[in-house]
Amino acid sequence: MAKKKKSEPSFEFPEFDRTEWLEKEVRDSKAGLFSIGWALLVGLASWQLALATGQARYGLLFGFAACFAIVKVLPLVIDTSSFERKSWAGPILTSVFAWLGVFILLSNPPFSDIAPPRVGEMEFYVDDGDTWNATMSPPDGEQLLFVVDLRDNRDVSGARLALQEGAQGLLVAGGTYALLQPLPAGNEWGIEAAYGWYFLLEDGLDSGSYTVRITAFDEQGNEKQRSYLLDIAA
Repeated sequence: MAKKKKSEPSFEFPEFDRTEWLEKEVRDSKAGLFSIGWALLVGLASWQLALATGQARYGLLFGFAACFAIVKVLPLVIDTSSFERKSWAGPILTSVFAWLGVFILLSNPPFSDIAPPRVGEMEFYVDDGDTWNATMSPPDGEQLLFVVDLRDNRDVSGARLALQEGAQGLLVAGGTYALLQPLPAGNEWGIEAAYGWYFLLEDGLDSGSYTVRITAFDEQGNEKQRSYLLDIAA
């Protein structure tokens, strides 16, 4: 006898609950809007904290912590009792990215400037008779031109150079440090550096190993320091 085929149960789509769907959409929309508003407040607060302390990292730490604190704040505004664990990813990520955008925007011109200048590479130039050429080990007693790349999101307002041999600081141009000047275009040394700042040491240096310390400043008083090693050949 032929076996009867077992009847397979047909799949039925669950009944669409329009009311429940609308409630979820309204709740998620409110959560998203509140997350953005919360991020704006946190962005302003973290920006002010960074300005007050002069340290951007304090503003960043506060901002990250405050964005995750929305888990405690949001239930005070809307009903989150039906939130699953994965449902919190939306408000948290929205807060983090919105806050980060606000913080970065306010931390840069034209609103403010909390970033220090960038102190780039330094090159040492000596006169070979016809031209000034870069060298890694300048000879002793020869004129020495220091050129360093300095940049800022606004303008570098000033820079200084200090020399140290071992643990002892050296006098430079009659003082503990020398002021650098922007390298002009078409200069007498034939050196092209769009963001270059320079100092010419007329008397050169004795043979030995030195530390060159550059400190750069911007208009807001932010400063950045960097050290370089310099070996003077005998």
